[in-house]
This record gives sequence, structure tokens and C-alpha cells, in this order.
Amino acid sequence: MKGKQHVLSEVNLMMICYNLKRLNSIINSKVLKNRLKALAVEILALFSAVLNVLKDFLFLNKNNYQLTKTHQSSLIVA
Repeated sequence: MKGKQHVLSEVNLMMICYNLKRLNSIINSKVLKNRLKALAVEILALFSAVLNVLKDFLFLNKNNYQLTKTHQSSLIVA
């Protein structure tokens, strides 16, 4: 691959592989596999929670839009 960005991506992949190989030599591969699975579950749960909080801000449904429209008109009248 050519270009600085592609080279950096390759180097990052090599570092990830090196670190996983090093972890595998430090702790048992079965323990490492279980910890990585647990970490993935925690990250997915965190991502899901953040997405649920942001869903109201990103994807406004019609009811929320109508409420804000009504609220704005009542502020203008007052």
C-alpha cells in the first residue's frame, strides 16, 4: 500500500497483533478469550445506552416536533 495513512494503518494492525500475542503469552488463551468477550459485551451495552440517550436528540418523532412547535407558539403569544 502507498501513502502515509495506509502505512499507519498497517503499523497499527501489526501493533495490535503484537500486543495480543504478548497478552497470550502472559495469560492463558482461554482466560484472554473470556476477558475479551466480556469487554465486548460491556462496550456494546455502553454503546446501546448512549445511543438510547441520544436517540431523542437525533431522531425526533412527530410528537416531539409538535410539542416543541406548540411550546414555541405559546412563548410567542405570551
